[in-house]
Amino acid sequence: MKKLFTLTLLLCMVALAMTTNAQNTRIEKIKQNLSNQVLTAGSNSQGYEFIVAFPQNEVASWTSGDLFIFVSSAKPTVVELQNARTNGTIARKTITKPYSVIQFRTPIELNMARDEIRIPYETPQDNKAFRIVSSSSPVSVYCLNTKSTTSDGYMAIPVASWGTDYIHACYYDNNEGSNDQSFPYMGSGFVIMASENNTTVNIELKGRGAESSTTTSGRKIGDKWSVTLNRGQVYCVRGMGNQDGQFDLTGSRIKSDKPIGLLSYHQRADLPALISSSRDHLVEMLPPVSAWGKRYATIQLQRPPFKGDLFRIVAAENMTNYEVRWYDENTQELIERRVGTLKRSGDFAEFSEIMGAPGPEVKSIRGVSIFSANKPILVLHYSYSAGWDGNNDYDPFMIVTTAVEQFTNLTIFQTPSGQFDDNWFNIIAIGDTLDPMRHAQLIESIKLDGKAIYQTVPQFKMNRIPDTDLYFARVRVGPGAHYVTGETPFGGYVYGFTSVDSYGWPAAMQFKVTDVVDTLAPEVYVEGNCGKYTVRFTEIRNGKEGDDPLQQDLGVSDQPTLIDGTVNFKDPIFTTPFTPFPPKTDFTFELQVDDITKDAVAYLSIVDRAGNESKTKIEYFADNIASNPDILQFGAVQVGKSSDLTYIIQNKGGNDVTIKSIKLYRGQYYQLVDLPAIPTVVPKQSSIPINVRYSPVNESPNEFNLDIDSVLIETECLSFSFPVTGRGVIPKIDVTDYNFGAVVVGDKRCHTSGIVVRNTGSMDLVIDGFTWNPGNLAFTLEDPIEPAFPVIITPGQSVLFRTVCFTPTDNGDYTARIDFNSNAASGKYWSDIRGIGIKPGPQITSFNWGARRVLDANVKMIDAYQGYVEVSNIGTSPLKFIRAEIDENDNDGSYEVVGYEPNFIATGQNQIEIWPQTETDPNRTKVVRVLLRFKPITDNVKTNVKIYPIFSQSDNVPRGSIYGILEGSAYLPQIEAIGYEFTPEVEVGELHPVTGSIKIRSLSNTADLFIKEIRIRPVTPSSDQDFNFLQPLPTDFVLARGQELEIPVTFTPTRTLRREIALDIYNDAFPAYDSLQITTINVVGNAFDRGLEVTNIDFQRRTRCDAPVLSFEVRNTGTTRALQINNIQVEDTYSDIFEVLGFTPGDQVDPQSTKVYNVRFKPAARTGQIHDNGNKIKAKLYVETSIGTYEAELAGMCVLSKVELSLPRIDQMTAGMTTTDKYKEFPVSIKLVPDAGHMGTWPEVQITEFTIEIKYNPKWMKYNGSVTPGEVLKNWVLTANEVLHSETSASLFVHGKGGLPIDKDGKLFNPNFLILLSDSSSFTPSFGQITFHDRDECVSSVNVPGRISLQHCVQDLRNVIINKNQFKMIPIKPNPVSGGSVTLDFSVGLDNVYTRIELINAQGEVVRVLQDGEMRAGDYKATIITSELGSGVYFINMVSGPFQAREKLVIVK
Repeated sequence: MKKLFTLTLLLCMVALAMTTNAQNTRIEKIKQNLSNQVLTAGSNSQGYEFIVAFPQNEVASWTSGDLFIFVSSAKPTVVELQNARTNGTIARKTITKPYSVIQFRTPIELNMARDEIRIPYETPQDNKAFRIVSSSSPVSVYCLNTKSTTSDGYMAIPVASWGTDYIHACYYDNNEGSNDQSFPYMGSGFVIMASENNTTVNIELKGRGAESSTTTSGRKIGDKWSVTLNRGQVYCVRGMGNQDGQFDLTGSRIKSDKPIGLLSYHQRADLPALISSSRDHLVEMLPPVSAWGKRYATIQLQRPPFKGDLFRIVAAENMTNYEVRWYDENTQELIERRVGTLKRSGDFAEFSEIMGAPGPEVKSIRGVSIFSANKPILVLHYSYSAGWDGNNDYDPFMIVTTAVEQFTNLTIFQTPSGQFDDNWFNIIAIGDTLDPMRHAQLIESIKLDGKAIYQTVPQFKMNRIPDTDLYFARVRVGPGAHYVTGETPFGGYVYGFTSVDSYGWPAAMQFKVTDVVDTLAPEVYVEGNCGKYTVRFTEIRNGKEGDDPLQQDLGVSDQPTLIDGTVNFKDPIFTTPFTPFPPKTDFTFELQVDDITKDAVAYLSIVDRAGNESKTKIEYFADNIASNPDILQFGAVQVGKSSDLTYIIQNKGGNDVTIKSIKLYRGQYYQLVDLPAIPTVVPKQSSIPINVRYSPVNESPNEFNLDIDSVLIETECLSFSFPVTGRGVIPKIDVTDYNFGAVVVGDKRCHTSGIVVRNTGSMDLVIDGFTWNPGNLAFTLEDPIEPAFPVIITPGQSVLFRTVCFTPTDNGDYTARIDFNSNAASGKYWSDIRGIGIKPGPQITSFNWGARRVLDANVKMIDAYQGYVEVSNIGTSPLKFIRAEIDENDNDGSYEVVGYEPNFIATGQNQIEIWPQTETDPNRTKVVRVLLRFKPITDNVKTNVKIYPIFSQSDNVPRGSIYGILEGSAYLPQIEAIGYEFTPEVEVGELHPVTGSIKIRSLSNTADLFIKEIRIRPVTPSSDQDFNFLQPLPTDFVLARGQELEIPVTFTPTRTLRREIALDIYNDAFPAYDSLQITTINVVGNAFDRGLEVTNIDFQRRTRCDAPVLSFEVRNTGTTRALQINNIQVEDTYSDIFEVLGFTPGDQVDPQSTKVYNVRFKPAARTGQIHDNGNKIKAKLYVETSIGTYEAELAGMCVLSKVELSLPRIDQMTAGMTTTDKYKEFPVSIKLVPDAGHMGTWPEVQITEFTIEIKYNPKWMKYNGSVTPGEVLKNWVLTANEVLHSETSASLFVHGKGGLPIDKDGKLFNPNFLILLSDSSSFTPSFGQITFHDRDECVSSVNVPGRISLQHCVQDLRNVIINKNQFKMIPIKPNPVSGGSVTLDFSVGLDNVYTRIELINAQGEVVRVLQDGEMRAGDYKATIITSELGSGVYFINMVSGPFQAREKLVIVK
């Protein structure tokens, strides 16, 4: 075990690297320069655990929206959505690709009605918060709450970055004039989320409007109380919302004894307050006060005409001085500078603090801005309502701005998919104003999704915020996950707009603690070896009292992480669960190399709560030793002797290797000699020798049967095996005998063919000479003796020894012996030589067939091996030969006499005379040849069988006195051949995991087996391509008796079903006349194919109201086996809008068969349009089967048609006129308008029903009880209902329903209103709620309010006070008048009476109608413009119900 030095990261202003080297591990720790620290994912918005919730958006009755939780990661990981209270799993999904997004959403995992935080407020609530946990990699989490035209979301802060001190910040309550769950209107407030049980939370309400309102529970600004929450509970505090622009809880302080999360939100706000324009949901997750900064920079939103955005500064401490400067982003000229002091913690300043509708000249902070303060502040960036600049494409949202102190160098952020087509990323980065080259390097290093931002926005490098080192850019981004990296810190935020809807959230932010001094990174200690390491970090360096500043280690809440660059290391192993609270100050965990046979490197990041990072590099160097040669091959070594060879063991790695042991795996035939001392160190790129000795003890009959072992070398971490092979061989000898048979005394007979000496062993046989033992002088060796000695006989070969001669000197048996001197280890090394001496008279020769192959029993004797003996007469008188007989005691049936030559029997004779050899008459018989047959039917036949000539009794030759010897031996090679069948079956094209073998055995004890060749013959088509023999098939090969040949074979099928070859072995293992026969064995394998085809589906273009169902096919293209479908699912990104129907897990699909399933396209599952930059989205359909996972494509797009409802602008109306008067109609018109570049069609829209609310002031106009259909309504029925909300608020609800859908642009209907005398020269009836009922999902609407301008000579007409007593018109004073206007006072005594006031000249002509219509009772003032009238006498006539009056007016100019 090697000792690993532990290192402490030292505080320094330049990079300091310290390394320690062991033989297989190197540790390197680097501390970055604090002025330019490169941070990692561990300290930003990514984490392993999140708790999130959804404050209420709009009213509870709006349930048609969606809740989303978006999760992304730089690495694959498993993500669980859990109930934050119980930790029960709701859903589990896998991020399979880096930077891809999974989502949890309604209506699958989430439910709007169930999961939104609604009443009861100010009480702990369960089952409203969700926990998101990642298994192996940090993730980023964003949440979105979206309903029709009201959306916002937030970046979730990891639980590890939660704090215990927060200040709430949002916006003023909004009086919407409606009632929601017993609480009216639209309030603003905050949600507290607890991460630990028994969390005590102290709340102090601060803010503005203390006298104007309370919370929903009646608490007032200034109230303080405590609440105890358990893990996963939420607690919501919300303003009553019963007034506009007055009550605001911003500044409220929330403190706790354990970490909590805080969501600040507004149900639905208009910005600025009182603008009465478009409204939108606001929500952000606020950082704890400890993570606030003192310096912020912002860029105006991409929102033409660029009138600016709303900002708030919130103070963390008393007496916070701030400065705000904003510049023209093009000219860099200072637009404005403001300074101020926030006296109390929680106080806020707003820029610009505007109430109501702004004039066209009113602007706010725009361009680029810089916020700075002497103490920590929070800066919030808001988008105004559409009425701010008249652009209906925009709507409010709220973003927490990133403090410069919280800039990061790595982030992953997300934009929603499908709803917001216009998404922007605003980025601000730190450059170098002093070094242009360094500056260019820094800015160019910042990459979005792997591409340098400056390549898309070239001006990024020049866009400097004046008097700072900050540079900015805006980048349009698409939907989904994005990642940003850079060598310099940056901050930023992302936002998006659609028609009167929007969202915004931070994109690049850290949450390090900034309110204490902690400049020291965690100390990290690493111990271990061989790829297993124990890692301990500590955060225990707190300064002593009196230090200035006082160093305080804050501990670690972020889980230690392996970051980019890590190779071949497993994720950290926490034997003790890592929890963010309390922060860890002394913690130990483990790291392990994944594959210790390969090099590995880990980049370990541990970040404390102050953002100080300790980055540790752990390098593991795998021992890498090799041998030369690769295989130590001894070849043939004689049994009983030894041979030595040397392995050269090479260290090819980059580190020294310590060898702990060297040994043999078996050690049966091999031994290691002269080993180095153990342990021994082999330096890198060096080598050592290892000597191996081979001492075989058994013969290996052929080159296929070897003695195999391995040299095992163990290093500190690994074991290596190097093979050793050898073959034990033996020389063997076999010598034949020879029998001369009967030889006449004195005659000489020589064996000229020679004695056979054969090498039956496995190595060369060396014969040095022989020993001759003639017995007596009857046997002699004739010169020249062959062969010349010494002689070498290779295995299986033979030589002939000659010449031996026999000359008997007397009757009787003779023997001799020759012993051959050789290196043979075994075998018959001698030859026995025999002969018989006979005297003159009858004689018979012997016959030796030698070794003959066994014959089949069915072979006829006449067809057996031929032979003969000859009977002759060396006497002096003729002999009468009758026949020859074979000794029946010796004969086992293998020998038989079959005839004679001459064939005297055939001529009818029973004997033949054999004359002496001296007879000169050529016609007399001197020799009779006895024809013999030798038929061995086994390889164990008798030899030395006597054959007797039988003569006439008169010849006086007793039977048995004369005989010959019949000799013969039989041999039969025997073969056993075993084929092979591969099991189990294997897939076509795949190598079978088992290596098979065929075996050929030589079973005979009498003969070696000769194999001429082995031919491969395919039994099934082309099967010879499927089997591969790992060594050549033998040809002309002799397999020694008793030995076995094994040939390995592999199987890789090219076709399905049974695959078979026949091996025809041409061999001699048959009873036959030395011919070759065929032994056939088979090699068999079975193969299956598997294949799957999944058809695609194209839903084409659909609307949100459609839910089409189309089919796709799953076809088993295999031919051999059924497959099972385990699961069918749509990729996570689109699983909400595509639903698979009719699938049952475990469905079987037979070979060449098809299953049909359906998919429903559900555009309504999401809000807004669904497309990919105007093209169809393409989702992956995964079909998981028993043979793998296959993909298909689901394509389609959802268009959201948009219609515009408008009221006209009518000028020169007068009181008393109705909107049914010719040219004064006030119709509601409808037309199709583009939505994010898409123009719908009326056939897609299919509107057959609507309810439209027209909102107006009943003091201005009165509904007369009728509605007239427009030209676009064919056979429709219209109804209308007027609802009076208050004296100044009324609504007309018009409901229409028809059998035919609207098919063109035009007028919907015209309501009949009576125009009343009002206190305004113009007023704007507007739209309220609009619904197209079942088409709301696929049709959105925008509306254009109308305007009615009154035509009279009054500049101002105002109702002053209700008067129930009398009608009157007060005389004008002063009179005559000479100025430009005059005031008229009059009263109306009854409600809703017709009133007409006319101005008449001296000729009785009506020159002005000041009022003509119904009015309510009250006193009125009117300013009449006289500048347009000439000098003279005029009269004012008033008729109001029963009242009439006339006053004189003199105008003098």
